[in-house]
Amino acid sequence: MLVLRLMPGGDLAFYRKATKGLQLDVVRFYMASVVLGLEALHAAGYVYRDLKDHNVLLDASGQARISDFGLVRLVRLPC
Repeated sequence: MLVLRLMPGGDLAFYRKATKGLQLDVVRFYMASVVLGLEALHAAGYVYRDLKDHNVLLDASGQARISDFGLVRLVRLPC
């Protein structure tokens, strides 16, 4: 069974179009959220290769989540 968290805020592309652009502080917030998510993936040894605004989902409180891990690859790091 696969259980996914509901993300009723849609994706960042939809939010950007609905608000006709984003204010600088909103852009900084979402970019920081994405960078933290990418850092966590990288620390676990994964490379995320499909970053775009359609793959950043928003929950009901506006928190961002990275989605679509179809192109994620495990990188074998030298010991």
